[in-house]
Amino acid sequence: MQADVERAVYDLIADPAFPVDDGHAMYSVEQAFEQYPAAVRGALLERFKTGASLPFRGDDMLRGGEPIDAGPIPEMALSKVTHDRQAATAASLIGEVTALRMLDRLFALFDAAHRTGLEAKPEEQNEYWAIERRMDVVPEAPLAYAWLVRSGNAEPKHYAFMADLWATHGSDIGQKGPLGLDECTRRDISSVLRNWAEVLIADTSAKRNTMATVAKAIARMGLHEDLDIVEWMLDEDLKRKEKQLAEFIAGGGRSDPTNEARMSYANVYRGAFSHLKSEASSKVLEKYLTVPLMAKEAAFAMKDIQDKPAPSEERRWRTDELDAAEISDRRRATAEGRPVEESREAAAIFAAVDRLTAECTTEDQHNIALQIVCASTYMPHNRRPKLAARLLALPVAWAAKYGYMRALSLANQSVRFM
Repeated sequence: MQADVERAVYDLIADPAFPVDDGHAMYSVEQAFEQYPAAVRGALLERFKTGASLPFRGDDMLRGGEPIDAGPIPEMALSKVTHDRQAATAASLIGEVTALRMLDRLFALFDAAHRTGLEAKPEEQNEYWAIERRMDVVPEAPLAYAWLVRSGNAEPKHYAFMADLWATHGSDIGQKGPLGLDECTRRDISSVLRNWAEVLIADTSAKRNTMATVAKAIARMGLHEDLDIVEWMLDEDLKRKEKQLAEFIAGGGRSDPTNEARMSYANVYRGAFSHLKSEASSKVLEKYLTVPLMAKEAAFAMKDIQDKPAPSEERRWRTDELDAAEISDRRRATAEGRPVEESREAAAIFAAVDRLTAECTTEDQHNIALQIVCASTYMPHNRRPKLAARLLALPVAWAAKYGYMRALSLANQSVRFM
């Protein structure tokens, strides 16, 4: 009986004449998917192969079945057309064989462009970016298989695009969620990436962008023991950035041989530390709270670590500031006189602010203090009205104080001036 019902559901939805765009039909498909997921997925897959339209959320319903490495779907995934929605959907359904084919094609296109010493032909460049962006939605297990197979062939020139496959993997916009790979696979990938990181650190000509991408990929493996290599890479980045900037200024700002003197990757390292969400990560970040090139991002990385993990549907919308629900909660807490348990991260940032605004400190240090204090103000903390008044009385431009005044307002704290 069950098999007969599933067959009927399959035949009905797979029929190209079935009006999946109709509102009632879309609701019926969703209801059927809850009861007979395999039958509905199979029917939608049949529609997809033949080019028939899919219902709303049809792409999501297609996922979760057996990986596909035969038939038209692998060829769709290798489409040369950019912004091809059908190809992106196909890429989310493939298995190890097709994932390896896609990665091999990326290698071929990348190497062809570098062998000539010229930019790739426009059509090859478009194909490269089409496949590279599509790799973001390839299922993690097939991608891991292909990546580990090809990582042995990777030269330093390949490190950036290979690491980027993990640094940006996932369909989420903005904040990326944790990878679903098993721990053994994550350790295998991390081992390769750590070796690459050591090669890049030893090479004084290595691009800081490549280093930052590798650091982000390492962090996405979510292994807390990798904190040391991420810290090492950030230290190296800051040292190279300072040298590049000094040489650029000394040359009158007329040339930048590295093309990176004015580039900051602090936000990339912030993301890396945020993925390694632990008290140890937070403690490492404390040393950067007074470093001009990293202070603000370090403070907000500490806030990321202190924050509760965001649900997947909210990741793309979160900002550094408090959201509406958090603002309302702060106001209720104030009205009800509820005690606040100050976070360890907020206390550490306030301590750094005190050091940055002590006697004999400079205007640059005051500006750093006004940047990082915003992060601690957005975290659970005990009010410090005297510190707030002192910060707002600092002899710096009012534009530098605007962010802090906004943070105080959103955190439901009054602003008083000395």
